[in-house]
Amino acid sequence: MNRETKEIKTPIDGHKVEIKTYITGREQEQIDDILYRQLKVSAGTSVNVKELEASFITDQTHKLIEIMIVAVNDKKEKILDTILDMKRDDYKFVLVELNKATAGGSIEERKKKVK
Repeated sequence: MNRETKEIKTPIDGHKVEIKTYITGREQEQIDDILYRQLKVSAGTSVNVKELEASFITDQTHKLIEIMIVAVNDKKEKILDTILDMKRDDYKFVLVELNKATAGGSIEERKKKVK
């Protein structure tokens, strides 16, 4: 499936990062599943979280990077490693841009994009 992408440039070292402009429902479920597999609950009159590994956040971030980034500096190999090896401010910039793409904006903003 060909999908619209956009290019961003990191603020510190000027890495060129090609990202997808949206996430699909299937891809979002892959990210959500990382949390759900870690979640241990007990049910009764209410639901209580019994156990949750905090590492799920890192795992979800890695999956988001793997799903949403097409290329870094025109290279499509070792994308996760390349992003993780960036300077912290460049890495954080990329995450902010990915979160913008996956949040999708308000319904009004999405309608404007379609027109």
